[in-house]
Parts: sequence; structure tokens; C-alpha cells
Amino acid sequence: MSGPVAPDDARERAAKLARRNLGDWAVSPAAAEAARFELPLHPPTERAVLADQSAARSWADAWRGIDGVQWDDRKWSRVGTQSVPIRLDLATATVISRFAGRATSGDWARALELVAAAREAFSVEDLENTELGRTMASKLPALLKLPATDARLCLGLAGWLSTHDVSGMYLRQVPLPGVDTKWLGKHRGLVTALVRAATRRDDLGLASAPERTRVRILDPAAAPALAALGLTDVEAPLDELASLRITASVVLVVENRETLLALPLLPGVVAVEGHGYGAGPRLAALPWMSSARVLYWGDLDSHGLAILDQFRSRFPEAESVLMDVGTLEAHRTLWVPEPSPSAASMPRLSPLESESLALLRSTGDMRLEQERIPWPWVLSGLGAALAS
Repeated sequence: MSGPVAPDDARERAAKLARRNLGDWAVSPAAAEAARFELPLHPPTERAVLADQSAARSWADAWRGIDGVQWDDRKWSRVGTQSVPIRLDLATATVISRFAGRATSGDWARALELVAAAREAFSVEDLENTELGRTMASKLPALLKLPATDARLCLGLAGWLSTHDVSGMYLRQVPLPGVDTKWLGKHRGLVTALVRAATRRDDLGLASAPERTRVRILDPAAAPALAALGLTDVEAPLDELASLRITASVVLVVENRETLLALPLLPGVVAVEGHGYGAGPRLAALPWMSSARVLYWGDLDSHGLAILDQFRSRFPEAESVLMDVGTLEAHRTLWVPEPSPSAASMPRLSPLESESLALLRSTGDMRLEQERIPWPWVLSGLGAALAS
């Protein structure tokens, strides 16, 4: 049988109930009014009172003056009639939160303020039984953890984006003080969830900077229009690069930018900057790559090989260069441990590439970074690959 419940224990249980339901209560006035916290207090038996009358008296006194406590007279043969607290019965979210303590009561007050701010920001009278209301209820704990200014700004931005035509607009054009790229980076998840609930859009609706890629024309004859302008090194949005007339016989995709910049002139070759795991989807937008032989050169580590595997989902005929066991073995002194190796399956690797992966894993997840390979070895390897 449970022992007597002390006020502090009851407050802890009430606080737990409030934390679990705070969002629903704040969004729904009806739910807040119907909120109930009932708790049997399990008063001591006559035997327990006889064993320690002082403790029993202190326990009962601790409950005096607390609203919602029900008392009952117990008629005991040896102790006589005693009035004891038997049950705590609290109604409404406000009363429960107040009983739970200052922290919970403060959270409840802030929750109500945030819901009021959401109604204003989204220009709605009633959030109850709406997708926005359900999302608001689920996100209130996260909003309460933020500084008050940031929480209100999340609601303000989400509301503004949901009630204005933002097509083609960039973040810096949003007329809300305090909103910038760095701030949004921290709070994008919350803002996006609220916008999605209000509009059913999958994103914020704002324009984003176009994806850009760097291209080096290692043979001016492959891009005569650029050569006529004296351009051999171009970084531009993908759609603009896609419109260029490039007739390379070989496109060399290079993961490291500094390595890309160091490449010499090579007949028939255009070099393109890779973009990690996004290389395949991004570069598939360049139609002139489909008619060229594609070589891929990345880091000799588990992630570099995983990127190559992913790249082949868009460019199945892509050939790797300088990602072989021979390159690995020749530069053992340049190996370093890989901080967080990939454990992914890589079914698109060739047998020789899989051999490189096996060697790296068997030696403790080591890596040979692209830029560590001596340049004479690089030029020799590239020359052999282009001649094959």
C-alpha cells in the first residue's frame, strides 16, 4: 500500500501532467477549463499514527491551507477522531499549473502568451481543431525553451510567410527586424513546421540562392564561346552552366576545389567541381556531361568511395581515377584516421574500388585525402587515365 503523499510529491506529479498537456491546454480553452488533477493522498493508518504521532501531525499540517484538498474525519479507537487530508482535486489548467509551482505556472503563462501571439501572427481567431493548432501544441515545449524574443520572432516570421505572397522573395526582403540567415539557420525547423501547418507548403516559399558550380575549361577548344571571352574558369548557377555550348570529350569531376584550380591544361578536358553526396543530382543538370566520358576523382576514404557510389546512380558509366589500391599503398605515410567513417553499402563500386575500401577498413578506417597525393603522381595518374 502506498504511503502518505507529501505536497512536494504531489506538485511534481502535477508538473509532469502540466508538461505533458501544456500545448493542448493552451491551444484549447475548453481543454484548459476541463483539465483535472486528482490524487489520493493515502493518509496514515491509526497504527502508523501511533508509531509516530509527530510525523503524522506534520504531514497533515503540510496540507493545511492548500486549495483543492479534501478532508475527512477518521474515528480511531486509540487516537480519537482526527481530521485528515484524503484527496487532492484540482480543476482547470491554471489551478493545476499554479499548484505545480512557480516554474510550471510561468510556463503556462508564457504558453498562453505564445498562443495569443500565434493567433495574431496568423490572423486566426481559433486554433482549436486545426492543423496549425495541433502543430502549435506540439511545438510549444520547443518554443518555451527559446528566449522570449526568439520564440515570438518564430511565430511572427511563420505568420508573415503564411499570410503574404513571398514567391521570388529572398529572406533579406522580409520586413521583420532580427530575421537574418544565421538566425533562420537556428530556427528553420520550427518556422517551417508552422508554415507547413498553415499553408500545406513543404518549404518557407522563399527564393534561395541558385546552386552554383565551378568549371575549369582545360581545353579552350571545348568551349569556344568562353574562350573568345578569355574565360577558362567559370563559377555560375547550374542553369546558366547548362545552357553553355561545351563539347568536351572528357569531363573530370574533382571533389577538392584547390585541386581543381591546380589542374593543368589537358586536351579535350573540362573539369567540374564536385559537391560531396550532392554531386550526382546537381551535375545531372548539365546536359553536356551526358555526351562526354566522365571521370571522378575524390578522397580515398569511406566517404569518398560512398560519394562515388552515389554519383554512379546518375552517371553509371563514370570511371574513378586515383582511387585505387596502388595509389593507397604508395602513400601509406600520408594516411590519417577517418573521424567518422561510413558504414554504407556501396554496390556500384568496381572490384578494384571495393578492394580500396576493404584495405582502408581493415587498417582501422584510414584515409588518404586528395590534396595529400604528390602532384607528379597525380599528373601521371591523370595522364594514364586519359590515355586509356
